[in-house]
Amino acid sequence: MLNLARFGVAVLLVVAAGSNRQAKPAAAAGTVQVCLATAADASCVYPTSVLPAGGMELHAIFRLDPSEHFTRLAYTWLAVDVGTAAPPNSRVAIGTLPLQQQRSGVFEQTGIRRGLPPGDYRIDVTADGKPWKSVPFKVAPPPAPITLGRPLDLIPATPGKVWTYAFTQEAGSGAKITLPGITPGPDGKLHATVTLTVTPGDAGTVKVETRRNDALVFEEWWRLDDTGLSATRRHSIGEDPIVLKPPQKIVAYPPAPQTWTYQPDDRSYRQTYKMWGPLPIATPTGPAPGFVVLTEQSMGLTKLTAERHFAPGVGLVREIIITALGGDLLSRQELVLQK
Repeated sequence: MLNLARFGVAVLLVVAAGSNRQAKPAAAAGTVQVCLATAADASCVYPTSVLPAGGMELHAIFRLDPSEHFTRLAYTWLAVDVGTAAPPNSRVAIGTLPLQQQRSGVFEQTGIRRGLPPGDYRIDVTADGKPWKSVPFKVAPPPAPITLGRPLDLIPATPGKVWTYAFTQEAGSGAKITLPGITPGPDGKLHATVTLTVTPGDAGTVKVETRRNDALVFEEWWRLDDTGLSATRRHSIGEDPIVLKPPQKIVAYPPAPQTWTYQPDDRSYRQTYKMWGPLPIATPTGPAPGFVVLTEQSMGLTKLTAERHFAPGVGLVREIIITALGGDLLSRQELVLQK
């Protein structure tokens, strides 16, 4: 059971055989973008030039310009200036990537011991042995923790609370998406207004009703306690309700960088969670310190990732759910908080 999507979205794969992980052609020169992690379709999770301190992974997404044709890229991660933690221009990691007609891909390094110290860094990339891109970035000093008095100060999920989002859904190449009552816009994407409304629940929970263009499409029961925000039950309208045993933790409390896993009692799927922060989060009233939670779930060649941004006192401000098959995008849906 792939149990991430908020809506019952139909995704029809039109062409899958022989598919390569390829990005849409870039309109400008080729790029390299540093990010927190990699989504299911090899796109960026939280693009940034400033990574949090202590991280044990490095991720960067490259995209070639349509005019560029290479057979191999090589990359070097460098610690340019990290004070006494290492000599200047120390090499963190190296790697090579045969392109095999790829137009985009990922440079990544995991398992960095003791975490990345604060300072200045750079990733140097060569193409067929010649310099191609050199991208500086920083690792920030550890931020001051956000102190909250109670879980409701993180997610204000009290009855009567309403969040309003702009919803967008698009299909990848070779896939088609449909949603009842929604016609694709001129850009080929599906657009709607989505609201999440908190109502009284039962047994220590609240019920959150999700409406798309005023039509009820989804219900979820939340439990908010000293361990965080967990879902105990969910119901897609027109389908049988699902009781989550054990409850599925979505956000950890107190909020801080951490990882956890989730597997239901029937062991039908397994999810991994990574949480970063405090980080600058875009909200309707401007940037604010917040947290990013990435959920990953795989079943065979199909993978889903959910990138969620939370701002204390506001709640969920952005959600990006990506479904991919063998690394190729099938569906991307996004919620962006409006008010």
